Amino acid sequence: MGEPVSYELRKLLRERKLLKIKPDRNLLTKEIKGAEYDLSRARESLEKKDFKWATIQAYYSMFHSARALLYNEGLPGKEPYSAANCAEGIVRGIG
Repeated sequence: MGEPVSYELRKLLRERKLLKIKPDRNLLTKEIKGAEYDLSRARESLEKKDFKWATIQAYYSMFHSARALLYNEGLPGKEPYSAANCAEGIVRGIG
């Protein structure tokens, strides 16, 4: 993270809801596989018209994707809130 860190990321780091570590390819791969699995299951649930369950599975796919972004940057979030906020910051280029 050579770029300026957003206020939200600094706050999460200060509150220790987010820790800076060396990027871990194994954790990154695990999260990507989890995201792919949940997305494929969400599609199956959609085909069965189980919309509520498909939504939950799609949410978890997005959550695992966000965590993969964090692991890639060496920022494993401790809470879903921090994962979502930090991933958004990384995608927008502020993290």
